[in-house]
Amino acid sequence: GRAIGAMLLAAVGLGTFWSVVVAGQNLAEARLIADGVDEEEAKQTAKLAYGIIQTIGGGIGLVLFGPIAARIGRKKAFILFHVGAVIITTIVCFLPNSYTMLACLLPIFGFFTLGMHAGYAVYFPELFPNRLRATGMSWGFNAGRVVAAPILIFSGSLKAALGTLPVAISWLGCLFLLGIIIILFLPETKDKELPEKYVGWHMDPATLESLIVREIRKATSLSRRDLADRLDVARSTAGRRVDSLIERGLVKEDGVEEKFEAGRPKRFLALCGRFGRFIGFDFDARHLYAGLTDFAQNVVLEKRIRLSSPPT
Repeated sequence: GRAIGAMLLAAVGLGTFWSVVVAGQNLAEARLIADGVDEEEAKQTAKLAYGIIQTIGGGIGLVLFGPIAARIGRKKAFILFHVGAVIITTIVCFLPNSYTMLACLLPIFGFFTLGMHAGYAVYFPELFPNRLRATGMSWGFNAGRVVAAPILIFSGSLKAALGTLPVAISWLGCLFLLGIIIILFLPETKDKELPEKYVGWHMDPATLESLIVREIRKATSLSRRDLADRLDVARSTAGRRVDSLIERGLVKEDGVEEKFEAGRPKRFLALCGRFGRFIGFDFDARHLYAGLTDFAQNVVLEKRIRLSSPPT
């Protein structure tokens, strides 16, 4: 669901970029010609309007999306920018009665219609677990391009069919409403733990065993069944890997669930402290600290040595 949502959200952004955002130049050119400016001069001035005036507003939007998302949340930030894009697109299409008025509105137009693109880099990495983060981001951006391609064809046909550029662009601006609907079905990631659910069905045994050790180290009262659920693998697969770790002395069974109902009780797992030792050092201006822990992170030995002179 998250991958599909990311793809569709990116498709809305990419589709509206090519059909709405870059149309700011066309709107400026049309407004200048309507004001009586020579066609060649209108083209050059319109390029300046889009490349400088509108882009400055877009750049500010790109910079500010991150702080806004950090303050109010990713979903609310996307909704804010999409709603703003719908409103400002309609305004720039129908309100300006002079090029000066349009030039004053283009930075706001760029702020909302382009600024949301910074959100993909903020939001997409937070939707996927570590093992899938790069793949999920690439899927969102690249599959979104494929989905957005028909929008480009449709926008050209719509502009030709309606014959009036402002009307066509205002209708294409309604695609931002689709972005609002999509974001409503995606999770809020502000102040949330990054997803750590692993797609375990394609893991090699060594990777799965390392993740099992990691989960046991982080949690208490963890059983084979719990591991299977956390790592998204079959219980039989998790059981085989746990048995292998037990045989090699990394993991042990450490207690049984108190159960007063029918069914097999859970057998809790723990790391075997005797499997290995870890040593760490730290120091300040006056002391050297050393610590020795076993594989289960139990402190075996601690030592503090006073230094005769500060280390250099």
